[in-house]
Amino acid sequence: MEHGRITAIRNLAAQLGAELSALSDAIGAHPEQAFHEVYACQTLSRYLAEKGFSVDMGIGGLSTAFAASRGSGWPVIGFLGEYDALPGLGENGGAGHGCGHNLLGTGAAGAAIVLSEYLEGRDLPGTVRFFGCPAEEAGAGKEILAREGVFSELSACFTWHPETHNRAVTQSTLANLIAEVEFHGTASHAASSPQLGRSALDACELMNVGANYLREHVPPDVRVHYAYTNAGGQSPNIVQASASLLYYVRAETLSAAEDVLARLHDVARGAALMTGTELSFRRTSTMSDYLPNGTLSRLADKAFHEIGAPAFTEEDEAAAGRFSAKKPPFSAEIEPYGAYSGSLPISSDVGNVSHLVPTAQIYVACFAAGTPFHDRRMAEQSVLPAAHKGMMTAAAVLAAAAAELAESDGLLAAAQAEFLQRDP
Repeated sequence: MEHGRITAIRNLAAQLGAELSALSDAIGAHPEQAFHEVYACQTLSRYLAEKGFSVDMGIGGLSTAFAASRGSGWPVIGFLGEYDALPGLGENGGAGHGCGHNLLGTGAAGAAIVLSEYLEGRDLPGTVRFFGCPAEEAGAGKEILAREGVFSELSACFTWHPETHNRAVTQSTLANLIAEVEFHGTASHAASSPQLGRSALDACELMNVGANYLREHVPPDVRVHYAYTNAGGQSPNIVQASASLLYYVRAETLSAAEDVLARLHDVARGAALMTGTELSFRRTSTMSDYLPNGTLSRLADKAFHEIGAPAFTEEDEAAAGRFSAKKPPFSAEIEPYGAYSGSLPISSDVGNVSHLVPTAQIYVACFAAGTPFHDRRMAEQSVLPAAHKGMMTAAAVLAAAAAELAESDGLLAAAQAEFLQRDP
């Protein structure tokens, strides 16, 4: 049965190859930032509707989020898709897909289509749902969708991410809390009447100094990042009446990040007190740490070995020579299951979903080794044939893993039992 399943999945995925590659390239050519992914949302949802899915737009109150469903009955298997781009990585300083989300969303949609075709072709029960999720890069769209109950009916969930190597993800990621910090003071002439001013920029500077000292006294896995979103203006001759910062606090667990954010809030209060300014400290996003489900992860690893890693050609390797000096530039192996320990030093709102439903994800080689993420070189590679091959491999692997899950009550029961035994 397994051999027949894999052959069927491969054939179904191959039939979609040209369509999905064109779709991914179209989204890659229209990069859109968080919560503004109008083209990507419309393009993917329209395509899924053409493939027999019923589409619900604007889910969770987000205009660029949607859910597409096909089939009926139990289990209900979800696929998570992303399609937001990053600022400054495209032409003329515009947005660009420097994390391969044009591939991610399209490949996950392909997996949903393949699984639906497979189940219906064998008259098997099951509901397949694809979620178009905005703002993974900034804004944690899945956090909002999770809070609105969008994922509540799922039996299990799968996703993937374009990478420079191939493996099932068995590590957790870092929780990430995001806060907007604004100081409001009083403007004045910086030379003739500075005593009348209260500098919001001074408050920002003092907060950053305090945060730097705080870094020595937090757990070693904690990361604190910041950026100015408003430096108060361009004239040194005016005491800056308003200035603002964006702060990230990352830690291995959500509770650890919460503790550090509370201390950072105290630092901000001190900066406001020292400068006589008013403070607005607003937490805007919460990315939970990712909880890999071992049952589903092992299932995904098994499917990966059955489908095989992407097969790159000499032409692919030649094209990758612009981006990597490694020979060969692409990973041709599937890394051993569980080869890595500790948390990945990244954050993703997939973590929010993993706290609600058994979840698994895989990494699939789409980019040349050594290519940095969130870089224009990755955006350039995301529309190359090699990236398409990685995307199609991801679609087949996710569909194969989900198909075996749908056909095995025992596997699904094991995944859910493991999920229920997780630490609260």
